[in-house]
Parts: sequence; structure tokens; C-alpha cells
Amino acid sequence: MSVPASLTVTYATDPAGHSSPKAPSTVDLPQAAATPGLAVVQLPDLAAYAETYRLLREGSGGPHPSVDFAYQTPGWIESWLETLGKKSETVPLFLSLRQGDRTVLLLPLGLRRSRGAMVAQFLGQPNANQNVGVWDRAFLSMADPQALSAEIARALRPALKAAGVDLLHLANTPEAFDGCPLALPGTTRLASMNPVFRAALDRDFDTLYRDAFSKSSRKTLQRKEKALQEAGAFRVFEAQTSQEVTAALEVFQTQRQARADLTGIPNAFGSEAGKAFLRRLTAQAATGVDGPEPKAQQAPLLSLWCLEAAGAVRATYLCAQHDRTLVGYTNSIAHDDLTARSPGVVLLKEMLSQVIGAGRYATLDLGLGDERYKHGWSTPQPLHDLFLPVTRRGQIALGALLMVSRTKTFIRSTPLLWALVRKARNWKARHAAPAASQD
Repeated sequence: MSVPASLTVTYATDPAGHSSPKAPSTVDLPQAAATPGLAVVQLPDLAAYAETYRLLREGSGGPHPSVDFAYQTPGWIESWLETLGKKSETVPLFLSLRQGDRTVLLLPLGLRRSRGAMVAQFLGQPNANQNVGVWDRAFLSMADPQALSAEIARALRPALKAAGVDLLHLANTPEAFDGCPLALPGTTRLASMNPVFRAALDRDFDTLYRDAFSKSSRKTLQRKEKALQEAGAFRVFEAQTSQEVTAALEVFQTQRQARADLTGIPNAFGSEAGKAFLRRLTAQAATGVDGPEPKAQQAPLLSLWCLEAAGAVRATYLCAQHDRTLVGYTNSIAHDDLTARSPGVVLLKEMLSQVIGAGRYATLDLGLGDERYKHGWSTPQPLHDLFLPVTRRGQIALGALLMVSRTKTFIRSTPLLWALVRKARNWKARHAAPAASQD
């Protein structure tokens, strides 16, 4: 990737031999923004971001001092930078927006060249379901979102330009999050291709289940679950030991690859970098580098749930936890003689039964994509892509991006065209498999 001469990324090696991506250290960003009251400061590396993140999360000691989500935690970012970030040659750029000596917004950005322009986006954006940033709740809740968004855009432009950025593209952003309207910067706003599915877990499981599904739907699912139980050795469990986690990840990859071979839908985690990313998330704590507690004492970012029947794992669900939100990040099902019994749907039901009964979560997030199994449990919430051109080159790149995005959205929202795309994928998958077996 071609990057500005003043932008370099280095990987410092700690005594244990692990490399840690660092943000560009030679960019002289303006310390005061054009807008009075806000300053944009570049943080030197991921460790500085992690420390600022921790302080912002702790705030003044209130119960919820920050507004943020799983995909901007230092641990998630570190896992992505060390794997998929390296593969894509993404250059990290950590920006802190401050009011006086108070951090009010953290933006962990990654720089990549696209269509001849240097584009900044959230780190890990291609592998995140929605992006929020990290906000000071009190600051955000007292501001007018539209006015604050414009103010932040004015403050960011000189900093981004100094870093060689042509265009800021923040994908899959909600209008509001955790009770607060967001004010992420962007002069152009485009509806994202997919909504995110969320729900409040404010009832006991039996009430939630009755409200979510009709009597006939519950009977159908009950018959399918009974068939899975009668297959023998039925259980739903959360992987606990390192051996269980490793085995569950292997099953997940096998099932996702089988799905790719059948449907032509790529396995987003099928590369060696993608596999390493998931392995790190199952071992990485949210606080990431230099957290306040030893990593071994913190819950991993991803947990793995499995449904087992007839001696084999028939479905998996990889879940993240952020505060009291359960995030269904990605899943898989076996394509075999028990597929018709909907093991993935049964797994989600039994998993929710266990976690709601334990009182662990207040919100359910089932991620991007309008899949039938999400309905009932959750409702779609629209997301938007935000664009902030910094240079003339960025303005030209924005025009190209909008054209591509609108075309994809039109195809996805037109049933006939989307059906043709799915058929083409299936045809490609069926013909690719024999060719691969002959190599």
C-alpha cells in the first residue's frame, strides 16, 4: 500500500516477543482545532489509546460514564491489528478530541488507500457490526447532536489532512446508542446496506419467548428440539477450557467453509489472518494492552456456545459481551442429516434461556443482516454510513463510493435482483468445488 511519506507504522516487540502496532508517530497534528473549545490530539500508540480508553470508561466514578461498544475496545482493536489489519496493511491513527484537559471522544481509525485516495475508517470496520466511537456520556448528552457533529467535523479536518487523509468513512453507525443521540462527523449520510438487530432483555425468558413467537411457531421449534434430543447426547454449552475453545473454533471454521462451498458466500474468517483474529479474541480481554488487571483474570472478548447432538457439534455461536449487552457476533451450522432440525435456531433459544435466567445481560445484539432467525427475538434498527471529504481527491473518491454503495443497496433491496445474485453465487460455488478437487 502506498502511504504518505510522513505516515509510517511500526511494530514494537515487547520482551515476550509479541508485536504491538503503533500509530504513526511522525505526523505533526494541530493541537488546537479551528473550532474554539475542541482540540484534536494524536495518541502515539495503542497503549496510549488503551489508557485513555480506561480513563474515559472510569470517568468521574458514575455508573455509566462513557458511551461505547465492543468493537472499539483496545483488546478488539489489538486483535484485529495483529491479524487482519496486518494482512490489509492498515495504518492505525488514534485521535483524541479534548475539551480542555478532558477527553470527550476517542476515534481509533485505520488508513488504507482506496480508489486512489487515502481513506480513514474505524479500525476493524470491515469486521464489525456497528461502530460508535468512545464518548464522554455527560458531554454527549448535553450537546445538540447536529451542531456537535458539525463542530467535530470542523475540528477533525485539519488533523486528518495533516495525516494525509483524503476521506473519512465511518460505516454502520447508529443514530443513537445506549440512550444517547450520537454526533459522529459526516457531511454526507447514506443508509447502510443492512440494519442491526437489537432487543431489550427486560423480561424473564418464558415471557420473552411467548411474546417473540406465535403458539404454532413455538410448537414447531419444540418438535425440532425434541428431534435433536432424540438423536442422542444432546447438550448446549459454553466452551470453558482452552481445549473446548480450540475444538469449537475448528468446528466453526469447518461449518463456515461448507457454507461457502454450498452458497458461494465467502467465509470472512477463512484466511489464516481471519482464523488468528478469532483465536486472539477468545483469549483477549476487552481492556487489551496494559489493562488494570492481569489479562488472565478478565473474561475473553469472544465466548463460544455450541449445540451438540448425536456425538457432534451441530451449531456454534460466537458471542461478545460489552457491559450488559450480549452480542451475537457470528455463527455456523452443520450441513448434514440434522440440518432440517434447525440446530442454529435451537442453539440461540437455549443460549438465551441460560443467560437470561442467570441475569447476565440487559440487551441482545444479533448483529448485521436481515436473517429470519433474528426476527422475533429482536427488531431491525437502521444504520448509516458517514462521509467527510477532506481534500478534492477525497471528494472524487466519495462520488465513486456512493455510486457503488447505492448500486449494492438497490440490488439487495430488489427481491428479483437479489435472488439472481444468490443463484449466481450458488452456481459459482457448485462449479468451483469440482475444479478445486482436480487441482
